[in-house]
Amino acid sequence: MKHRFITLALVLTSVVLSFSACQSAYEEEKAAVAAKIAETMGEVQGLKFNTFEQVGQTTVGQEVEMRTNAFKTKLEQDQKYYDMYSAGGVLGKASQKKAAIERDHLFLTQLDSIRNSLGAKLNEIAYTDYKFSAVGKLKDSKLEAKDWYAAISPSGEVLSLVQDPKKLHRGLGVTIPGYKGMFDEE
Repeated sequence: MKHRFITLALVLTSVVLSFSACQSAYEEEKAAVAAKIAETMGEVQGLKFNTFEQVGQTTVGQEVEMRTNAFKTKLEQDQKYYDMYSAGGVLGKASQKKAAIERDHLFLTQLDSIRNSLGAKLNEIAYTDYKFSAVGKLKDSKLEAKDWYAAISPSGEVLSLVQDPKKLHRGLGVTIPGYKGMFDEE
């Protein structure tokens, strides 16, 4: 009986410590969003969150897949225009699209190489998405951030802060190790 009590106490202590750590990270992420709002908007006083909820998480592997799909779509579009320009005799535009197709293939190859080199890191969290509403004061006016979205890295960096959820993940390929370097080599 004593063993069960001790085991139960240890389990409960672990649960409380785990919850406390999660709560601490949550508060740090709220503080990061508040700081980013202040940086973006200027002097914000008395910012208070009415809501702040996690609405998603993206792993590095999922981000690689999203970027791969984006380049595949771009490749299809470039191929369509290349075919159209070639058939129409618009050689200058066809040449531009041919170069774009070659770049698309290069980026897809590089993304595949990155995916293969990351191994277990593909399962790591690239960023967490939050939806929030907040109020505060900006100089002589009131700030009302209703239904805003933020993507936050595991280190607490606000990667994206937008009102339109469709724009939340734009440019977040930079969370993939080596992704930015793909474009530096051009």
